[in-house]
Amino acid sequence: MGYYECDDGNLNNGDGCTDYCKIEPGWYCGGGTNTTADVCNEVCGDSRRVLHACDDGNAVSGDGCSSTCLVEAGYTCLGGGLTARDICFETCGDGFNRGNYQCDDGNTVNNDGCSQACKIELGWTCSGGTFTSADTCQETCGDGMARGSLACDDGNLVSGDGCSSTCTIEFGWACYAVSSLLPSICYKISSPKLIDYYIEDNSVLYLKFNETVRIGSTWNVSDWKLEIDGPIPPYNFEWELY
Repeated sequence: MGYYECDDGNLNNGDGCTDYCKIEPGWYCGGGTNTTADVCNEVCGDSRRVLHACDDGNAVSGDGCSSTCLVEAGYTCLGGGLTARDICFETCGDGFNRGNYQCDDGNTVNNDGCSQACKIELGWTCSGGTFTSADTCQETCGDGMARGSLACDDGNLVSGDGCSSTCTIEFGWACYAVSSLLPSICYKISSPKLIDYYIEDNSVLYLKFNETVRIGSTWNVSDWKLEIDGPIPPYNFEWELY
């Protein structure tokens, strides 16, 4: 009614108006009359937190603690109290990149391009992350480090050497990695060469190649073609593989 700084209708401390009817630090009270009690509200942005979800010392949105002292989506705020403000930091791994981290691919797993600390890992590029979408990370092709997501990486972006400019294994080549920190080693695959043959009992033909030949489980007779060449063609015959 004017004699006291405030009167909120109770003698409780910690609600803005003390048991001596004085306004507590970090609060403002008003609206009290001869017939109504004061209403007390915590000051937002003064670096004190009692009832608010956060208070980072300002009334600005977009930094984790909003202008109404609410924790913003994608942020975590900690450390605030009666004598200290909150420290807010972007949540790592939630799939939204608000610009405070190098990347955010929606998880906290290492070795996928974006680390558990939301940093771009060596040999990767990450892009596309926004306030509403996650980053997409791709292994860098041509840096000579085969980490597993690419078929090969021989340390260059030149085709014709077994590992193409897009880090795929080229036809007629094979590539393998000794270490994830070393370039892939590629070599040409040579076709087996017939070096000898002979016929037994005029019915069994034996073929000898320069290397071991293995026939896959998906092999069909139609995949092979045998022909006999001689002075009096044609030579008709049936054959099967033993």
